[in-house]
Amino acid sequence: MQVLSVNELMATQCGARWWRATFYEFIRFYSCKIVSAKRKLVYTFPRKQKMEVTMKYPVMKTALPGPLASELIRIDKRYVSPSYTRVYPLVADKARGLWIEDVDGNVFLDFTAGIAVCATGHCHPRVVEAIKEQAERLLHMSGTDFYYTPQITLAEKLTSVVPGAGEKKVFFGNSGAEAVEAAFKLARFHTRRDLNIAFFGAFHGRTMGALSLTASKTIQKK
Repeated sequence: MQVLSVNELMATQCGARWWRATFYEFIRFYSCKIVSAKRKLVYTFPRKQKMEVTMKYPVMKTALPGPLASELIRIDKRYVSPSYTRVYPLVADKARGLWIEDVDGNVFLDFTAGIAVCATGHCHPRVVEAIKEQAERLLHMSGTDFYYTPQITLAEKLTSVVPGAGEKKVFFGNSGAEAVEAAFKLARFHTRRDLNIAFFGAFHGRTMGALSLTASKTIQKK
């Protein structure tokens, strides 16, 4: 069984200096072992939990979108609001780590990390375990009406790692647009000023307040 060094692996598969540096930091942080014979990464996470992810490559079994994806997109156009500005004909079926498989069996490398919310990869075993545990304990969540232990402890943790002096508080939202709306209101309340500045090309969300600061894609304003 041949074991490749990080530099050897990156030189043979990527070659780009940026990828080599980024992947090296990732491996060093997660204490990975790279085995070329089986092409598997064995990640050692905190608490000594391990997850094996098979190294693979994008697989195109059909033209894109595939027949099943095309049919689902057709049904989507009939019944789902056109306000969702999807730009990829990807009908996702399942995902793990960096890889997403569509309903036709095509496999893609996810460069957006689930729109930047899956920093640990899709279906990380510890994340899945936490979701299952919470789902069995309590599903309903309304932080504006009741108190929840996880919400309190998470807020305490976040304030402990956020840089800057002084006391801090946390606002939990469902989306980036909701966070922008909250910042919008907080800025007006604190400064007692009515006007805001936004940059051309900026996108802040599709809710009314956030949309008033958006100056990017024309289609998002329609």
